[in-house]
Amino acid sequence: MNYENHVIDEDVNSDKGHGQDAEVPPTIPPYDPSQFVLGNPTPRFRAREAGILPFGEIFNLTDLRATLHIPILEWKDVKSLPTSRSLTPYDPAEGVEDIGCWSTMPEANREPNRAENLIAHLGLDPTYTRVPARVRRDPNNHNDDHIVFAQLAALVYPRQPLEPTSNFPIMMSSRHGKDLHPDEQAVTCIDRMYYLTSGVEPFEWRFSWSPAWNNVGKHVKFNRDLVERSEGYLRRAFGLEEGEEVPPFIAIHARHGDFGITCSIPGHCLSDLTKFVKRVKEVEERLLVKKGIVVKHYLVTSDETDPKFWDEAFDLGWRYFDHEKDRTTERFGEWQTPLVDIVAHSLAAGFVGTDDSTFSLQLLSALHPRKAKYRTTFVGLLFVVFLSTYIFLAHGSSLSPALALRRVDSPVANQLDVALESTENSRVNPDSDSPPPVVPPVRHDSSSFLSGKGRHRHRPPLKLDSAQELAAISSFIASLPQNVIPPTVDPSKPIDPQLVLDFDTRNPRAADEVRQLVEECWSRNPVFLYSKRYSPSSRELKTVLASMYLSPAPVIVDVDMRDDAEVLKPILGRLTSGSDLPILLVGGKVIGTTEEIKEMHKDGRLARAVSEAGAVVNGAKKKKGKK
Repeated sequence: MNYENHVIDEDVNSDKGHGQDAEVPPTIPPYDPSQFVLGNPTPRFRAREAGILPFGEIFNLTDLRATLHIPILEWKDVKSLPTSRSLTPYDPAEGVEDIGCWSTMPEANREPNRAENLIAHLGLDPTYTRVPARVRRDPNNHNDDHIVFAQLAALVYPRQPLEPTSNFPIMMSSRHGKDLHPDEQAVTCIDRMYYLTSGVEPFEWRFSWSPAWNNVGKHVKFNRDLVERSEGYLRRAFGLEEGEEVPPFIAIHARHGDFGITCSIPGHCLSDLTKFVKRVKEVEERLLVKKGIVVKHYLVTSDETDPKFWDEAFDLGWRYFDHEKDRTTERFGEWQTPLVDIVAHSLAAGFVGTDDSTFSLQLLSALHPRKAKYRTTFVGLLFVVFLSTYIFLAHGSSLSPALALRRVDSPVANQLDVALESTENSRVNPDSDSPPPVVPPVRHDSSSFLSGKGRHRHRPPLKLDSAQELAAISSFIASLPQNVIPPTVDPSKPIDPQLVLDFDTRNPRAADEVRQLVEECWSRNPVFLYSKRYSPSSRELKTVLASMYLSPAPVIVDVDMRDDAEVLKPILGRLTSGSDLPILLVGGKVIGTTEEIKEMHKDGRLARAVSEAGAVVNGAKKKKGKK
């Protein structure tokens, strides 16, 4: 896995985070990519080109809000930012804002840890102030990276900090010449939290007893669509039929790449596969004895590029994902290659990893001490913590609806109200099986997150034509199962784009963003079926599609089973010229009635149409031989 511990972190992942203690909503920045192994001649994860990735596109925020009983926002909810589909993710519409940040870099380092991609995306111009020596685990060691949690908390606490930040000299000035101390705005910015410790041990994230790390990520769950995607990869790797249950398996992570530089140190050379085999057998025996689990399947991931390694692994009966063959990057984007691997590992019954690899250490922690239901949650730490550096903590003075938003009509305030209401509703009956209320996507004018000063460029919102509206709604529905169209929408009129698009349609680049959304919607979902669960016609079309073994699999939405059925059905009718359910879209276009589609299937026209749209007929059939 070639990517760096260099994105962002946020206290929302902890049961006792700063945001919760202060009773203000945590606000989570998106992830930005960085290349990990600079010397790797063929990096699989190309830093800046991969773009940004919002937290909510990986983790289920609706579930997290309800579980923690606190409202949670993302930065895109409080500031107009480019989306993950943006052609220019590092050029925010609202321009650049000044911010004062703390740097935890040791005194031996002259420069702070600048997350250039993240700062550019958020539109920030930081001034850096170094934390004082007493914050470090060893105050007398100028090379000590480790910072003590309690000391740092005392330093950054917004109401009565340990010492005024003006007492400390500026470490690095603002690029635009406006220096700010860290307490001169509504958020606390810290450039690196990777070496956070309670003071007992260095690299404390290795230990399950750590009070600083013990509960981090406990309730963070991957979005269901990511889990289903990884399950599909596992089925193909293990030679299973489509829809067949994934059996218990052992995951193996062999980190080589950058670890090869340690081979000059006795006892630290890379382990060959024979050592992994020994450990796999030990885990296999433990699973059988302690849990009665019989394991016959194995998944290996590695950054190894030597074909001999992969041939030997295959001969051992271990399987792996061929992301080049599956066109993971082309179909889903560069972030999805590591995400597929990470989520798949989280589903394993047992794990064998690489010593000193943060990926391996945290997966081991996730699979051993915690209950099985947390497997797909705690492993999320790989993105939440160990790909993280920057942390932003919102102060009560800026995000409290009563104090800081100042304008009761602000859409940001409305977003907070909805989030708070969602939290309160989740407290009423915590044992209820009904899904928690959804916090809808809300766009806003730009009441500045940092200073409260609006910088919005007043432009008329973009209007969508019928084809764009159909793609926007389909993309909205396919992206997350909990996305619903509000019942207040008038289905006879064009929908407000802000309800289904995650970017500001008043942005000067909005037209390009929409064109890209339309292209990506139908390239990622070339076959899309809006159906009825118990309709004979729908069942016939589902049978036809199932017989074609399409890859990627068709998106099937049972409209009558959705909470927004009364609104969605007439909207689809309006956008498809009165078509009734089921509606089959191939490449974003309606191709006929049920009877017409059945005829097309018989004479081969349907196969040609879906192939032209980008789907592969028989691409999901059970494979024989080597994967």
